[in-house]
Amino acid sequence: MRLKRALMSVGAPHGDVAAGAHLELCKGLCTRAPTVERLLTSDLELLARECGGLDHTELKRIATTVAAASVQPVRTARQVLAARLTEAPLLSTGVPPLDALLKGGLRAGEVCELVGAPASGKTAVCVAARVDLQRHRVPQPQCRSP
Repeated sequence: MRLKRALMSVGAPHGDVAAGAHLELCKGLCTRAPTVERLLTSDLELLARECGGLDHTELKRIATTVAAASVQPVRTARQVLAARLTEAPLLSTGVPPLDALLKGGLRAGEVCELVGAPASGKTAVCVAARVDLQRHRVPQPQCRSP
């Protein structure tokens, strides 16, 4: 992530003089450490001296703040799957025993392959799921022919 964007998301101090000085320091800092990774892996004492007018402890505070703001929380695959399962509505197949086997029905947005002998009800299950999907969607205005 670019350091300039990270610094803008963290925010500048209030007040015209403080904001102007902060802007100049940020320009020098972004020139010498253009990315968050570069800032966090740099020798902060040396970087503070190169930027001029920036105290080592202030630069350390900025680096800590930027690091905390730019790190996204770690989520496991199980957590991502659980979130998706709670977001997607369940579509009834129209056959209660089949819905029970599927733990509530088919999930909207997933691909499901139905296999069976001719005239076993595959199309009927698809039509029932499609009707249930329409029930979950926001109703659209109907077009009338003149």
